[in-house]
Amino acid sequence: MLFKLSLKNVKKSFKDYAVYFATLTVGVAVFYVFNAVETQAVMLNVMQKSGDFTKMLSGMLSGVSILVSLILGFLVVYASRFLMKRRKKEFGTYLLLGLGKWKVSMILFWETLLIGGCSLAVGLLTGVVLSQFMSLFVANLFAADMTVFKFLFSRTACEKTIIHFVIIYLVMLLFQTFEIGRCRLVTFFHAKGKSEEIKMRNPWVCILVFVIAAGMLAYAYYQVTGNVENLHSAKAIFSLIIMGIVSTFLLFWSISGFAFKLVSIFEKYYYKGLHAFMFRQLASKINTTVCIMSVISLMLFLTICVLSCSLSVKNSMDSMREHLTPVDIIIHKRISLEDGESEEIMTDALGMGGFSYNEYTKEQLEGLPLSIKETYGAMEIDLSRYFTREENFYVYSIPGMTIGDLFEKMGEDMTESEVWFYMNKVLRLVKVSDYNRLMALSGKKGVKLSADEYMVMANLPDMVKAWNLFLQADIPLTVSGNTLYPAGNACREGFLVMAANYTEHGFIVVPDEAVSEMNPVYEYLAANYNGKSKEEKREIEKIVTLQDVYEYPESYSTWVSLNTKIDVTDAGMGIGGIITFLGLYLGIVFLLSSAVVLALKELSEYADNIERYQILRRLGTDEKIINRTLLGQIGIFFGTPLILALVHSVFGIRFLLYQLRTFGREGLLSSVLETIAVFLIIYGGYFALTYACSKNIIKDKRAS
Repeated sequence: MLFKLSLKNVKKSFKDYAVYFATLTVGVAVFYVFNAVETQAVMLNVMQKSGDFTKMLSGMLSGVSILVSLILGFLVVYASRFLMKRRKKEFGTYLLLGLGKWKVSMILFWETLLIGGCSLAVGLLTGVVLSQFMSLFVANLFAADMTVFKFLFSRTACEKTIIHFVIIYLVMLLFQTFEIGRCRLVTFFHAKGKSEEIKMRNPWVCILVFVIAAGMLAYAYYQVTGNVENLHSAKAIFSLIIMGIVSTFLLFWSISGFAFKLVSIFEKYYYKGLHAFMFRQLASKINTTVCIMSVISLMLFLTICVLSCSLSVKNSMDSMREHLTPVDIIIHKRISLEDGESEEIMTDALGMGGFSYNEYTKEQLEGLPLSIKETYGAMEIDLSRYFTREENFYVYSIPGMTIGDLFEKMGEDMTESEVWFYMNKVLRLVKVSDYNRLMALSGKKGVKLSADEYMVMANLPDMVKAWNLFLQADIPLTVSGNTLYPAGNACREGFLVMAANYTEHGFIVVPDEAVSEMNPVYEYLAANYNGKSKEEKREIEKIVTLQDVYEYPESYSTWVSLNTKIDVTDAGMGIGGIITFLGLYLGIVFLLSSAVVLALKELSEYADNIERYQILRRLGTDEKIINRTLLGQIGIFFGTPLILALVHSVFGIRFLLYQLRTFGREGLLSSVLETIAVFLIIYGGYFALTYACSKNIIKDKRAS
């Protein structure tokens, strides 16, 4: 009997609980989709290419999924509160007819089992379908081979989803049983009769608090934008976060105190249509919505920032990848000591990985003068067989001179600056003819220098800024008795080794004559593979990167370093893919959470205030006007936290992009557009669903 009654209740009330059902279904689908990725055929192919990154992604997904399940669990319990509040009068009737609280709890158990089972089934089915589209997204993230794509069902993800959601449903059942057990009969029948008392706060106090909160926000906004370069400590950043949270709460508290009074001043607008009724309804929720609005606004802010910045990083890295990897391989090798350097206590002054000579054998030191090709030749590898085009170039240094020594001539103390780390790096010099040959091989434009000029090349944002200040000071550089002057007041973008993002801290291009009598410290060899397909190039890479060589003299391997386009591309896609994937996962969950809480809060209010809409109809109010008022009230409720979140996001995104500046910001516009699309689908969808369900609640009541 109880099961039949539960089934009948579910059928009868299904329209009212559309938001609840949608939340469960979407939660299940999202959980399955993101946990099924690692078992997709495309992803398995990716893991073979960039195993470290995808294993890291898999591990992080497991940890994030626990957080997500906690958030979804909160949403389910919060949604069940709406159902309990909506049906307390019904439960009271059951008790009045002689059913015990245990039997009422059993009715809820069967209803939860039916709704939960349906949502789990529909959610898993939806997730299986969407996971195939996620494979396409993953393929784009990691540049996977789509020829291996095939339809797959992830048993692991399915089991994980079922386990997590069964636990969530059990927690919800315990909560519902506890709620029924602690309520008295009179509580059930008066649950809807309680109306929120309108307590008007002192408007002058609210205005004062508003000004203080706005001032706090203005200060925080300035710190994360105009003064961001001076924010070095985590403590300072954390204090600004706390300030933003507190000021957000104070803003909502103060606005809720004087907004109603402010609107009522404009009598023509206030008394037009049902505006007075609408704003009185909004004012009645003052005491219960301040905390909710504050939390939701902050969650929406996090969602916008996480989605925009993660997508921006991915788009920027995609854009930079081709730009920063113009050739297939760059090999570099130390070929001499600097004048005056000790063979026993010499560290790698060029920053290519610190080491001390006294840690190596005499044979290893004897291998130092060998060129790159001689080193490979000793291992019986003829590089010319594998390269179509190649260029050698050399790096020189002024004995004992660091970048910091050069900046001291400017009179600036760089020890406390953001670039202090690079001040101890040795000043590197490259001949203009060598650099131009590298640019020609890379398909880029070369540079021109007069006999008395030098040019700085860099792309690391902080160092670019520092070099520009240095060049504007017009400080001469002396190289082997030749005095050189800056060729311009700004450095040029350039690099010596390939990377997935901006990492070049700077080197100086000088006329050939300036270093003609100096010995080069490093030799570089840039080249393109003679393979045409990706598979052929990967086979060549295995040979020239010594992946298949296990035994060879240490004197040859010690000094050779290299980076390749394939490695840099895989690494870049791995980092960008992880950031984007997790950002999308968390962003969607945060957005879903915010929309669900707002929707359920609104539906709960309309369920409590049905009688007021009945009175409006009895007074002859047109249904279109009621619906328009309903739409306006829901729009204000959904729009208010979003507006403040958008304002926060303008400054938050700028701060995050500054912190992620080495990844670039070329893809910001497209990432913002993608974020807007996600918002329209989820947030806009819940707004429309809330409006439809609210109309259904008040119409069904009238019909009865």
